[in-house]
Amino acid sequence: ALRWITLALARGDWQRTSTSTTGDASSRERETRTAWRAMASDHALKGEILAAMGSHRASAESYLRAIDYAARSDDDDDDARTHSKRGSKSSSRMGDDDGGDVVNVNDMRLHAARSLCALQETEATEAALKHLTLVPASERVLEHKLLLAYIHRLMQNDRVAVTYYKDVLKEYP
Repeated sequence: ALRWITLALARGDWQRTSTSTTGDASSRERETRTAWRAMASDHALKGEILAAMGSHRASAESYLRAIDYAARSDDDDDDARTHSKRGSKSSSRMGDDDGGDVVNVNDMRLHAARSLCALQETEATEAALKHLTLVPASERVLEHKLLLAYIHRLMQNDRVAVTYYKDVLKEYP
């Protein structure tokens, strides 16, 4: 099943964009951004499938690759905005302007942290904490806070865990 999934995801990410070398620089940049977004979306899907199959280490790696591709897409967006002097775009959500694939980086960090916690290893738990703390506090939702509390409890930081649980109870009575 995993081999089929990998082959299905490699079906032609480059078919979504034109591979012609003609055209101006902005169209090539747009094609590159679209390809990065497609790769991020495909790796996020692969991570979900691997997590459902119980392969948590591979799932976490796939989610981290999705975050990396989304960050590359965001870097290209920042470069394009600098050249065109357009407005800013939220860094936590990247997708095609025409309604294509959308990858929420904060959700990918949450899923990667869940997969890393499922490994029950000290280094993996510390890596999960690192990824969750990259999510800005203003953008953390219930799942982020509960997972942060769980991680701190695993790391035997009981006071910090209790603080996160209290924050959750204040917001969601």
